[in-house]
Amino acid sequence: MACRPGTGGRSKSAITFFKRFIATWKSVRFSAVPGHVLVFNGYQLGASFTFYNMTYYLFDGDTARASHSPLVRHNQFRSPHSS
Repeated sequence: MACRPGTGGRSKSAITFFKRFIATWKSVRFSAVPGHVLVFNGYQLGASFTFYNMTYYLFDGDTARASHSPLVRHNQFRSPHSS
């Protein structure tokens, strides 16, 4: 980052950065975004952990057997015209 002569160098730009950083986090609309991301990621983590447990405990860790189970809907995105 280039600094103009006589502006105080990096310290002034760092102070400006942190002031703007704090102002951004004080914004309620912006703070909602990380909250929504945490909820979504928590859901994904729970779903993947459930699948892992189902495969490990119901099928003794055998993913080939688990893939043929009606509990796992692996063909839900397949085109109806594919064979």
